[in-house]
Amino acid sequence: MPSSAPPAPAKAPAPTYKFDVRSDHQSGGVTAGIYQGADQDKVKELEKQQGSAQERVKQLEKELHAVREFSNTARLTYIGVPVEYSGDGPIVYTSELSTMMKPAWEKLSPTQMKFRCDPPAITALHQVTEHYPKFPFAYFALASCGLQTGDLEWRGNATKAAEILRETTTIEGHAPAHDEALQRLNAVLGGS
Repeated sequence: MPSSAPPAPAKAPAPTYKFDVRSDHQSGGVTAGIYQGADQDKVKELEKQQGSAQERVKQLEKELHAVREFSNTARLTYIGVPVEYSGDGPIVYTSELSTMMKPAWEKLSPTQMKFRCDPPAITALHQVTEHYPKFPFAYFALASCGLQTGDLEWRGNATKAAEILRETTTIEGHAPAHDEALQRLNAVLGGS
């Protein structure tokens, strides 16, 4: 006798799964996961977003390093004084750094100065690099003098100044002299 029971429903195809194992080089760990078909696109999008977030974190860490290491230096002019005190106003700013820099420059006009390259100036500049290794303008002046006098150490001083200036110019509110000096160094060193 034939059965009057309805036919068994057709079985839906079994979902396809993908098993993924990834090595995480930063943490040294391994990530494993099982992803179902359509979820793979979501996973790829999340991985892309994670990569973007990691790049942003690296950029913020770099900016934080610059601020921590160079924020005080970034406000200083060629002669070692904050930009707001660099004119001929009624406020005179002096510090150990600006006092040490004094023998190394001469004022040409209220808005112009030049570095001196005589032995007392060179001695003062070397002392500044020893006491204030993050102050770029002592290296800048030594490089400038070295170019004029044929001192072969000019390139090392120019490179050191440029390294510091690449940091200080990323800090908001830095003295405009930092941009100017970096531009001049890049032209001499062939950098950008």
